[in-house]
Amino acid sequence: NLIVCKANGRGDFLIQEVDISKNKPVTVLSTNLLTNELKMRLARSSAVSNDIKIVGVTSVLSLAAGVHRVQGRSRVRVAALAELLVVGNSRNGAMNKIRVV
Repeated sequence: NLIVCKANGRGDFLIQEVDISKNKPVTVLSTNLLTNELKMRLARSSAVSNDIKIVGVTSVLSLAAGVHRVQGRSRVRVAALAELLVVGNSRNGAMNKIRVV
C-alpha cells in the first residue's frame, strides 16, 4: 500500500493509506494531520503556550512510514514533519510558523 499526504483545502492535510493493487486505487484509511490530540499536545508543550491558536498546516516537509508489531499484530506507524501556522492572542496577533513531528 501507498502512504500519501495531500492538502484538504481547509488549512490541514490528510494522510491516507491507499491500496494500489487493484485497477482503481482504494483509500484504506484516512486521517487529518491536525487532530485534536495533536492540538492538545502542542498546547501543553513548551513550543506553544495556551494563548496561541493553531491556524492550520502550511506544509508537510517529510513523511515516513514503518511497520511494527503490537500484541502480535502488524501495525503501520506514520510520522510527518510539518509546519504549522500559529497566531498569538496578543494585541498585535502576530502569526508564526513552527515545525512539529
